[in-house]
Amino acid sequence: MATAKVTILSKAQWVRLPSVFNQPKETEVYNMQAEVETHTPTSNVSEEDKPLLAWQNMQEENQADQRARGRRFNSVVFRKCLDNENKLLIELKRRKEKMAKDEDRKNEEMMQSKREKALRLEQEKSLQKKLQNCTTAKNLIQQIKKRELLKEEERLQEGKYAEFLRSLDERHAQELRQEAEKKAELKKSNLQNQLENMSRRNLNIKREAQTLWTEEQKAKQDQLEMERKLLQRKTKGVQSFRNIQTPKQIVSENLMALQEEKAATMALTEEQMLAKDLADREADLAKQQKEEEEKRAAMFQSIAAHRQNKIREKEQNEKAEHQSDADWIQAQMEADRLFLLKEKVKAQKIREDKIKLHNFNVAVAAEKRALLEELKREKRVAAKNECRKLQFSNKKSNKVPLGTTLRLPPIPNAAQNTLASTRGGFASPLSVEGSKCLFANTNQPLPRYSSAKPQHIKQLHDYNKLELTYEETRLFDLQQIYLSSAPAFSKLPPIPNAVKQSKRAMLRES
Repeated sequence: MATAKVTILSKAQWVRLPSVFNQPKETEVYNMQAEVETHTPTSNVSEEDKPLLAWQNMQEENQADQRARGRRFNSVVFRKCLDNENKLLIELKRRKEKMAKDEDRKNEEMMQSKREKALRLEQEKSLQKKLQNCTTAKNLIQQIKKRELLKEEERLQEGKYAEFLRSLDERHAQELRQEAEKKAELKKSNLQNQLENMSRRNLNIKREAQTLWTEEQKAKQDQLEMERKLLQRKTKGVQSFRNIQTPKQIVSENLMALQEEKAATMALTEEQMLAKDLADREADLAKQQKEEEEKRAAMFQSIAAHRQNKIREKEQNEKAEHQSDADWIQAQMEADRLFLLKEKVKAQKIREDKIKLHNFNVAVAAEKRALLEELKREKRVAAKNECRKLQFSNKKSNKVPLGTTLRLPPIPNAAQNTLASTRGGFASPLSVEGSKCLFANTNQPLPRYSSAKPQHIKQLHDYNKLELTYEETRLFDLQQIYLSSAPAFSKLPPIPNAVKQSKRAMLRES
């Protein structure tokens, strides 16, 4: 929707208005000629023309009265037009001044809110940092407690493992003792069995020898019986038989002696072999026990060395972890200290920049108020001068001849647009309907009293999250705008490329 174009009269235009009013018009020249004609002597007029001349004078007086009433009416209308226009301009200036004051107040409130917001953000950041440090310390304490619990569990596990190893050693030693006892009992039983076998064998040999001796005795008795019988039969046969039987008896006795000696030697050799086997077995068993004891001692020694190595490694790891935790805590404390120092420096810089900006805004507002007061004073002086000139021109315009039309000075387009947009014309004091004086249908909406300043404030709200570099650039641009000859906020400060890039990045993220 297009807004109505409202043109505000400048100081030069207000100065030009009296010159427009003082321009010589054709009507004034004509009026002067008419006055000269009316004041000419009538001495040469005949008696017949005197009634006509009187009637003409009466008509001229009536027309002069009508023209005087018309001049008074037009002067009233013109003064009312000027008064309304002045009222509109004064109201417009008052609104502009009020808007400027409102904008200044809004700027002050916005700067105050920004300062409060920055302070609140700084406090929130510091509080968040403190909370983060507290949570970090709590997490570290929990981690240290967890590590201590894990170490305690490991110590308990190691104690249980050592107890298990001791129980295994005791069980193994008990098994070895039982096995040694079983082997000793088995060896004793084997030896006893061997001795019993040897005694049994000796008994069998003795029994066999006894049976052999009994058989030989029986054979001897049988032989003696046979010899007696043969002796009875043959004497020579008996002697020969005795000669033959004697070597046989010697041989049998020698054979029995040899068998007994052989049995004794065999028993002795068997006893010697058994004793040798027993000694060899005892030596092998002792050697095996010694090797097992050496192996067990080496195993226990390796287990103890491994345990000592593990304990030393754990102690070293614990020391390294404690040292790393202490270093990390120290580094975190140093980082926190540097961060707080940096934040303090940054906050101090922001406060100083805001103080500078506030002082600059105060100075600019004071300068602007001084300029407005100067403009008001100049406009009041110009208005007084214009009123004097208008009064002087009204006095001169009262001398209007009969039959002429009063031509008012042309009103500027700015006043016509303003009056036409606010009213449909000026009402006549003698009629109910509105007059057609100064009426114009522009087909445009009512004037919109605005400036570029609200748009600038909107952009400030849009870019209130940018960095300080943009604030410094905007401060420099505002200084250039306020110090320039153009009216305030007639142009916006140029936006830097960094701000444009950041705005594009924000739009892409959204």
